[in-house]
Amino acid sequence: MKKRFLPFALAISFILALVPSAIPAAVVTEYKSTEKFLMAIAPPAEGSIPVSNRAELAAIKSNGKYHLVADIDLSDGAWVPIANLKVREGWGSGTSLLFSGVFDGQGHIIRGLTIIGEVYLAGLFGRATSDAVIKNLGLEDVNIDVKVDKYPGHNFYAGGISGYGGSIYNCYSTGSISVNLSYSVSLSGSDYAITAYVGGICGANGNISNSYNASSIFASTANASIWRDTQAISYAGGICGKNDNGLIIGDSYNTGNITANSISRDSHTSYVGGICAYSVDGASVRNSYWDIDSLQIANDTALSNTEKQGLGYGMGQATGLTSEQMKTQASFPGWDFSSVWAFKPGVNSGFPVLRAFHEFPSSWAEYSVNRAITAGVVPQSLQTKYTADITRAEFCALAVAVYERHTGGTITERATFSDTTDANVEKAAGAGIVGGGGDGKFNPGGTFNREMAAVLLVNLLKAMNTELGNNNADFSDKGSISGWALEQVGQAQAAGLVSGNGGRYDPKGKFTREAGILLMLNLWDYLNK
Repeated sequence: MKKRFLPFALAISFILALVPSAIPAAVVTEYKSTEKFLMAIAPPAEGSIPVSNRAELAAIKSNGKYHLVADIDLSDGAWVPIANLKVREGWGSGTSLLFSGVFDGQGHIIRGLTIIGEVYLAGLFGRATSDAVIKNLGLEDVNIDVKVDKYPGHNFYAGGISGYGGSIYNCYSTGSISVNLSYSVSLSGSDYAITAYVGGICGANGNISNSYNASSIFASTANASIWRDTQAISYAGGICGKNDNGLIIGDSYNTGNITANSISRDSHTSYVGGICAYSVDGASVRNSYWDIDSLQIANDTALSNTEKQGLGYGMGQATGLTSEQMKTQASFPGWDFSSVWAFKPGVNSGFPVLRAFHEFPSSWAEYSVNRAITAGVVPQSLQTKYTADITRAEFCALAVAVYERHTGGTITERATFSDTTDANVEKAAGAGIVGGGGDGKFNPGGTFNREMAAVLLVNLLKAMNTELGNNNADFSDKGSISGWALEQVGQAQAAGLVSGNGGRYDPKGKFTREAGILLMLNLWDYLNK
């Protein structure tokens, strides 16, 4: 590679000038549900009961306030929905059959929710009142497979969060949700029907906002046997199967495949909707989107893009977008991408994510950190805890990532230390990018400061055959610069790599992970311009 002298971009010097004194701290509330999150989540309601495992989740009563304090794995057995109505009890009117409280997931995830067989109201919650609140909850690897082959009742409901009802927001569901009714029934009167209501978030009648579904949805009454005036209807919606009575779905999206089948008589229909299959009696869909490249199947026939619908029946704003369009913020006008939604490289197949479930850099650094991740110069292990002080070993990982990504080769040289076997430390030391403490140790967990950053930058460029000229540091506090770093600070300053704040360099000032990532991104941009 040709050697060259670099008049580096002022952007790099600006970043270093800001670290650490002028970088704003992450804005958080006094309460933190867990160190997992950078974005603060409002604290649980006063008197809320903590839930940390399957047994405590199953013990939730029909009312009360509850919040998760940990992720929960339910894959070890079938789940009985909270506030579940047993299949042969009929609809019932007792309040003991309804959840009417508050459930706050606090940004935690329940994995492996499994419901198999004859379940009337299937979901994490069976039936919730319109006043019930279920929020800040992620469901992953859902497996709901309701199958009924004998007559127990008219209607069956299934949704990831709730089978029926509830005010649901800041939630998502991934996996598979299915209702297949194949029993025989003969009833008189036009009001009688065999009906399957299936939605990714709620089977029917949910107030839903700021939520998304990636579960496949299947509703079928195709194998039912009916006589006299009985009807068989299937409702399959990406977010909700059916909504009525003024309920609203807003600022939500679906990418899951949707299927609805029913028996082949004119009066027995299948409703398929990217957002909602059936929305009537003042119910509406607002500012919501569905993936037009996902499958919609009605009565075993795959619909063309011109036949697919956001609403199987009803009025509202359910807009179909291509998969690629759904990976662009501009496709979601009016959505809150500062505090609710975000895009995170390599996560959720590129579709929007809810901030409550992910760590993000500070707002001033987020765009650039995401660029660096997309460029492949941020190791997976550093894509978290962005505001934490970066360690010596972590800065080595960034330096090695930039070197190997830029040169297209692997550093083969190794230098060993008695206190670490970290491969990136050994590579960086072997290439002459960093050195140890002179006692055979590296101190991998030690923090990284501004004078160390200057030395690393100069040595990293040298390892990639880019030399900087010799210059003396010109800072009012240069007497505070360690002797082993004085020359490199001067070189970096003359090249425009570093600058001071009010004439001072603050050589012992610490770096955070996100500041280190931004520094390396700017270096990466220069090397590849």
